Amino acid sequence: MSDRRRTIFRQRKIRAPYAREVLIFLVFIIISTFFWFLYALSKPRVSDYQFNLVYKNIPNQYVVANDLQKQITVKVGDVGISLLLYQLLQRDKSIEIDLSRRFNSKEIPFEISSKELQDKIKQKINKNTEVISFTPNIIGVEFSKLFHKKLPVRMLGNVTLYQQYTYMGDIIISPSYIDVYGAKQILDTVSYIDTKPIFLKDLTETAEKVLDVNKLRGLKYSVDRVKVKIPVEQFTEKALSVIINAKNLPKTVSIKTFPASVNVTFLVGLSQYDKITEGDFEAYVDYDSFNSNTQKQAAVKVVTTNDKISNIRVQPQSVEYILEELITK
Repeated sequence: MSDRRRTIFRQRKIRAPYAREVLIFLVFIIISTFFWFLYALSKPRVSDYQFNLVYKNIPNQYVVANDLQKQITVKVGDVGISLLLYQLLQRDKSIEIDLSRRFNSKEIPFEISSKELQDKIKQKINKNTEVISFTPNIIGVEFSKLFHKKLPVRMLGNVTLYQQYTYMGDIIISPSYIDVYGAKQILDTVSYIDTKPIFLKDLTETAEKVLDVNKLRGLKYSVDRVKVKIPVEQFTEKALSVIINAKNLPKTVSIKTFPASVNVTFLVGLSQYDKITEGDFEAYVDYDSFNSNTQKQAAVKVVTTNDKISNIRVQPQSVEYILEELITK
């Protein structure tokens, strides 16, 4: 065996007992620390908890005038292990306070009492944990009543339809009216409520969306969102024959037109195709527009009150006519 290997072997034989002693020493340190930690956690301790305060169900017709406390600090006492586990495992660090039945028509301020706060705190901590103190221990609420207005909702944005598609009816907004609360001077300047803008392109089917309300600062709204339905369908062309009538014709005069009717061509959605009849149109010539010095022709006008009909075309656009005097006794 070389001299170098003998030297390394001797060094290892010398160092090995010290390494074992160091390891044993570290094990005892860890064990003693563990038991000390357990002993410390078994002793009574005092700790501070913090909870966020959440105020719920404030009626729309009232507004809180003062800044409400957002957090409450609670000093509690319990054995250390309980306090530690609570801090590690408790996720919900909020206390909810229901204000729905606290307001009054006389606008008299009210308080959230110390007892109510303590009861809320006890619901959030362990049963054996003692509540020593908490800050604040009373919360005052000042408020005032708001004015009310019911306003229509208007959809903002841009919607385009694909070729040969049309609206199957009006755009439906639900709810179509929203209750708004605020100072009178603000409400007097508002006449409608806008939605957040919506942009849809080349629609080929009915679209339903939920849109946020565009809220104005200083106002409270009964709802935050509305449902919008945009009914869309494919359209087709339809033609009908409509009899020509005369308007502003004297009682002593009768009229005959050649032809007696016109062909009316128009666009209509597929769902309305079979529902549209001649009765949805009025074709007429206007006697007041006749000129005796010109050729006996009159322009034909066609009108409809049905908003589901579009792109109306008439053939022929003018007709010849003959006027006859009626024999009166």
